Amino acid sequence: MAQAYRKFAEDIQNGTSLTPGFADAFKLHQLFDAVEKAAQTGERQVLVPS
Repeated sequence: MAQAYRKFAEDIQNGTSLTPGFADAFKLHQLFDAVEKAAQTGERQVLVPS
């Protein structure tokens, strides 16, 4: 956890975005939702690129 905070602080100081952010979390949740729906329905889910 300390390493994640250190890298996040470096991103803020350097104006970079090397650590995951909100958009990454959003995409991951979309993936989780699709996996759950596929498991419930038995149907393949298509993820739409954003």
